[in-house]
Amino acid sequence: MKTLKVLLLLTLMAGAASAQMVTSQAPSTQWPLPAFPDNTVVFTPKEYKDSVKKYYPVIIYFHGTGEAGTDVNRLTSNYLLGRIKAGWEPQATNPVTGKLEKFIVIAVQDAANWSPYPAAMRYAWNYIMSTQKLRIDTNRIYTTGLSSGGQTSLMYACWDESFAGKIAAVVSLSPAAIEAQAGQNLGLFAKYNTPVWFISGDQDGFTDNAKKYTTAINNAGGQALTTVYSGGHGGWDAMYNGTTTRQVNGKALNVYEWMLLNSRGPAPVAPVDTTTTPPTVTKKLLLTIKVYSDGTTENIPAAQ
Repeated sequence: MKTLKVLLLLTLMAGAASAQMVTSQAPSTQWPLPAFPDNTVVFTPKEYKDSVKKYYPVIIYFHGTGEAGTDVNRLTSNYLLGRIKAGWEPQATNPVTGKLEKFIVIAVQDAANWSPYPAAMRYAWNYIMSTQKLRIDTNRIYTTGLSSGGQTSLMYACWDESFAGKIAAVVSLSPAAIEAQAGQNLGLFAKYNTPVWFISGDQDGFTDNAKKYTTAINNAGGQALTTVYSGGHGGWDAMYNGTTTRQVNGKALNVYEWMLLNSRGPAPVAPVDTTTTPPTVTKKLLLTIKVYSDGTTENIPAAQ
């Protein structure tokens, strides 16, 4: 039996002895997948609590195999989440408006050894949306991930029509090979006007995947680009700390700025996704996470 635990890491208050303690109930489920996600982490801007009428763009982050497992510290110690844990607030200047914007970030930890698959992430997403009522700008939902997460962040956005119509842009780093269903659906990126930016190293065995998918998406009438940097399978901190950029209309944009460049445009209406409950609910589980101002977390044992 696998368990979905929702860990809301909210509002890291500088100078406070400890930040807000958050509790959330989630059903323990029997999920028909070999690796159901265990921990789900949500980061909100520090201003979120007080900006009650403001809606935020959201990044759905897909980790790599090194962050898989059941220890949430593995999930939050590297790359995008590691930078947040160290005190950085996800934000960028919108290249369209010139205004500073802040992101909500959602990440799911695969309990086994890969990265959360589309169906599992969809359940986690819908559960969070139905229980936490986050103020999300639904025209600006972005996916990103690295290695196995580069694969699943891409697959999530083209798994079927109900997925594709919701994503504004994808940043896929060193993607592992996608599965057949997603490969057959790469044309959805064109249908729903969803641009994709692949980033991979010139000595990375997965770069051929990025180039292959770029060609397929562009041949279908979509917008995809592969940026190749000097290096092997790694170096992803450069992407998530804003060092890696691409030229758009004469401006060098990092991954966050490029995301904000893209919003849902005119496109067919996506089918409504109503998957809000897992197949079987057997009991309730209560998990409490305390978040400290230095970014560390304390897991309080779940009450069974």
